[in-house]
Amino acid sequence: MPAAALAVAKRELRARILASPVPRGDAARAAGLVAAAALLDAPEFRQARRVALFASLGDEPPTRPLFETLRLKGVGILMPRVVPDDRLEFLPVRHWAALRPGPLGVLEPPSGAVQELSFGDVVVVPGLAFDRRGGRLGRGKGYYDRSFPSGLGGPRLIGYAWACRIVAEVPMGPHDRRIDALVTEFGAMRFERRMEGHDGI
Repeated sequence: MPAAALAVAKRELRARILASPVPRGDAARAAGLVAAAALLDAPEFRQARRVALFASLGDEPPTRPLFETLRLKGVGILMPRVVPDDRLEFLPVRHWAALRPGPLGVLEPPSGAVQELSFGDVVVVPGLAFDRRGGRLGRGKGYYDRSFPSGLGGPRLIGYAWACRIVAEVPMGPHDRRIDALVTEFGAMRFERRMEGHDGI
């Protein structure tokens, strides 16, 4: 798909997704607990050395319950911080209360020793839309695509979203990173990793 057409397709899908309803209030809390249990039960999660989480926004499944559960289990938790070259760096976080709003208004760690993520680590990835081939549509900044350009040998990327955010197909460009698995309140689905340079990885 030509770059201009791809940009239009992504913009239109973002607008449609943002206009659609998601669980809120008590329904979100209940569904969020189910989604968190499904994520914690995933084999990738049980075997992970470290887990990188994101601080959820209001239209995403809440991630604080995941954070607290992992902390009680003694799992090393990292969280992203936006850096000037529009990439993410990951820092260890021990307490949710230590997070502060970043330049985009998303909670992030204010300081700490930057950690490199590698094979054996798991990154829980947000997104506006996902498809059943591992396609992911973010909010348009490309932070995760730039931070994890290669699919092989790196950490496992697991999308975490409401099931209503699954679409028939996410428009993908050559630099868009596909995820390895997706977890919603209805369970998990996994995708075959592709060689770097093919189909967005």
